[in-house]
Amino acid sequence: MQLDTSLCIIKVQVQIGFIKITKMRSFITALMIIIYSPLFAQKITGEVRDEAGKPVVAATAFLRKVVDSSLVKMSITGNNGAYEFLYIKPGNYFVKVTNVGFTNNRSNDFTYTADGSFTVPGLTIYNNIAGLKAVEVTAQKPAIEVKADKIIFNKYKA
Repeated sequence: MQLDTSLCIIKVQVQIGFIKITKMRSFITALMIIIYSPLFAQKITGEVRDEAGKPVVAATAFLRKVVDSSLVKMSITGNNGAYEFLYIKPGNYFVKVTNVGFTNNRSNDFTYTADGSFTVPGLTIYNNIAGLKAVEVTAQKPAIEVKADKIIFNKYKA
């Protein structure tokens, strides 16, 4: 009987130790979430639309500093026309948006403080069909072509 009692005491101690470890892990996990959650919330977001109000897919959004227009980060808009910049330091910025076949546009200057998310007011870009009039493609044979069994010298007209 005494052997059975000692085994029960050991089992109870092991179970109590497991509960203490589980509580400690939960506490550490909660503490990590509280400490690091502000880091993940730091982002600047916005949307790009055309003159019809439709989202512009694959437009390039540049986050630039107001002081010298230096590039901080860049992003490509998704299917919904949204872009996102993560892990941004506090400062004064503006967003410039470009896309092929559209006019460029930029946001007003804004101040970002790293205490959460910031949403840039929606940017509209307009079709620029008149910007591209014609494309001329020219090609020229190389002066010397080397084949497996011969060398060809091409003659050019002056």
